[in-house]
Amino acid sequence: MPLAALLAGGLLLGGGGSPAALSEVVVQLLAALTATALVIGPWRWHRSPPLTAWVVVGLLLAVPILQLIPLPPGIWHALPGRGVLREGLAIAGRDHAWHPLSLHPALTLASALALVVPAIMLVGVSALDRRDRQFLLAVLVTAGLAAVVLGAAQWAGGPGAMRFYAASHRDFPPLQFANRNAAADFLLIALMATPVACAGLPRGRVLALMAAALLALGVLVTGSRAGIVLLVTVAVPATALALWPAPREPRRLARRLTAGLAGGALAIAALMAVPAFQPVAARFMQGDGARTALWAAGWQGVRATWPAGSGVGTAPIMLMAQERLDTVDQTLPNRVHNDWLEWLLEAGLPGILAGAVIVAVLGRAFCHAWRDPARRGELRWAGASLAVLGLHSTVDYPLRALALALLAALAGGIVLANYAEIRRQGHEGNGRR
Repeated sequence: MPLAALLAGGLLLGGGGSPAALSEVVVQLLAALTATALVIGPWRWHRSPPLTAWVVVGLLLAVPILQLIPLPPGIWHALPGRGVLREGLAIAGRDHAWHPLSLHPALTLASALALVVPAIMLVGVSALDRRDRQFLLAVLVTAGLAAVVLGAAQWAGGPGAMRFYAASHRDFPPLQFANRNAAADFLLIALMATPVACAGLPRGRVLALMAAALLALGVLVTGSRAGIVLLVTVAVPATALALWPAPREPRRLARRLTAGLAGGALAIAALMAVPAFQPVAARFMQGDGARTALWAAGWQGVRATWPAGSGVGTAPIMLMAQERLDTVDQTLPNRVHNDWLEWLLEAGLPGILAGAVIVAVLGRAFCHAWRDPARRGELRWAGASLAVLGLHSTVDYPLRALALALLAALAGGIVLANYAEIRRQGHEGNGRR
């Protein structure tokens, strides 16, 4: 299946972020081949993707594309935050030339090409049937277990051992990623997929529990503080509810969730007492890693360019322009470390409107499909996965890695596929009457 190859290839090579340009280009080429196979190849989709999928990807891609359209001088001169750009072009005698909305069109073009990858995944998954969707989740769980083995080897090899990228976290295993936080998100999402991937297998619940336990251990080994918090608050409850259906009585459900959260927290606390995990426990005593200064610079950038935005992909140059002198050091600010704030900075008001419509479309589809109890396994995984990425995005930038963007697209595609199936069944039922 082409989408399985794209998912596996993206999880293997899409964890380096924009600094890993070569591996990202390989994933983009793989996505192009996947799209070709879905349209004209022997693996053509058996039914057309739903309109809602095209709406979501259209809105997602519209923002950077519109930012690349050349504007006459009278318009782009009037946009906020363009003074320095205009002065620089004036030196070269080009300040009266047409210029796109984006402050750095090349970076925005690169971001637009990267967004095509999750767009292909979302559209493709939205046209799959349940068996094929379950197979993709099985691929995800298998990749997660293989990554845990890699993480164990990195842990045993010591700092810097077996890294995929030169600019990687060296103190804790980042798996096949450059960033340990992205690795933790990947394992969390794979962990929550175990009940669905193992459904229908002999001793499926036992297999799911074993796989989930290994993936949870992998999350701890990454040393990601946000990942460990999300493990206790989101991943463990979501997986437990998938394996043991929730009681209808609200009080019993509340007691079960409370007991599960308390048990998971105690188990992790006990594990942190083991000497081998002392470095992980010590990370919770550290500061915010200069995030506060980055957030302040990001917000200053928002104020300087509102409502047009600076252009998708331009956050690094905006951060350097807005960075306070008392925070400048030898490191370069690469991200705002808050994806929501970064999107606000880069996309401005158009990005907020597009994002709001996307959330509304997915939310409506999720709520409509949730009415069918038989679909709640997939939907619970999709909703919890998007929640993990959305919550972690408040303190980091998970969706800037193609691998995690593919997982977000997989989750969104599964929501839209279930919604489309329900609508199709309703139309068929009305036709039979």
